[in-house]
Order: sequence, then structure tokens, then C-alpha cells
Amino acid sequence: MTTSLLALLLSVGLWSFLRPLPSAATRPSVGFSSYYTAARLLREGTELTSAWEDDWFGREIRRFAPTVSDIWRPNPPSAALLALPVSWFAYRTARVLWTVGSLLILLALWWWSIRTLRPRGRELVWLLALFLLFDPFRACLWYGQVYIALAGLLTLVIRAERGGEGASARPGHRTLVSGVAIGLLIALKTALLPLLLGDCSGAGDAL
Repeated sequence: MTTSLLALLLSVGLWSFLRPLPSAATRPSVGFSSYYTAARLLREGTELTSAWEDDWFGREIRRFAPTVSDIWRPNPPSAALLALPVSWFAYRTARVLWTVGSLLILLALWWWSIRTLRPRGRELVWLLALFLLFDPFRACLWYGQVYIALAGLLTLVIRAERGGEGASARPGHRTLVSGVAIGLLIALKTALLPLLLGDCSGAGDAL
């Protein structure tokens, strides 16, 4: 593929990635509204098992996002911790902060991919294009979902289990990092339990 075509691909990827971000960072949406509402309820001292009552939780969501209808199931109550740091802000501000945080994690994932795969020239452009055009990443930003953050935690597990750069002499540290990351992932998304514990027996000592 010629350099001009690669430049065109990268330009299209950047445009399609960046164009919806201003709207995504401020719009009320499913996904983020659920996590924000659950975090606000947690701060108010509400028993979060009540969030599994769909009608009741839907009414609570509309306190902050009147146009949004969503449910909390099948998230565990502990998943509310994800949005706790931004729950101290008004909904619109919290949504912006949430989007910025997701972008920073995505940038860190891209940088880790470069450090791991060490692409050069066109390979580097293809890697950037993959991140820009990968629809699940854009959907997470649009709906304010948590999967970019979960991908960041999974990356910590992989890096620790395989021995990150400069960490080979500190197996105890790697086990701790992996164990903490796995513990957070299980607490936030219990559906990941079979995947996480399937081949991470060493990290289980830190849980």
C-alpha cells in the first residue's frame, strides 16, 4: 500500500474517531448513566441490591438523566465503585471526565502496544488505524461504557503474568499487580471470572 493511501486511511480514522467525541462527552446515554446513578446511590447510603429492581432503578436514573432508560442487572453492586470518583460532580461534568479518563486509558493501551509489538513505519500506522477504527472502542466512548477501563486492567494482568519490562527480577511485585487487577476485574464484572482464573493461578495468591 502506498504512503498516500496509508495517510488517507489514517486521516479517515482520525476524523471518524474525533468527530463524535464532543457530543459523546456530554450526551446522556445508557451505560454511563447506570454507573453514575449507582455511584450516587452508594454515596447516599442506599442498599445497592435494590438496583436490581428495574423499575425502581429506572426512576433513579431519571433523577440525573431524564431521557435515559436503563437497568443495572447483571452488574454486581461493587461495579458502582467505577464511577465513584466522578459521582461528586454534576452529571454533565462527570460525563466529560469519564470520557477523558477513557481516552487516557486508550492512549496508554496504544502506547503499551507500541512498546510490546515495536512496529515500524507502515506497521505503526496500521496499529494506530486499528485503534481509531475499532468500533467497540468508539462505542464505549459514545455510550460511556466501562470496557476500555477493563481492557486496561486486563493489560496489567497480561503484562504482569508475562513479566513486564524491567520487572523480571521482582516476581512478587508482578504477582501483586496481577492479583490486584484480577480482584478488581472480578469485583467489577463477575462474568469475567472463568476467563481470569483459567490461567492465572500464580496471581491468585495475591487475591
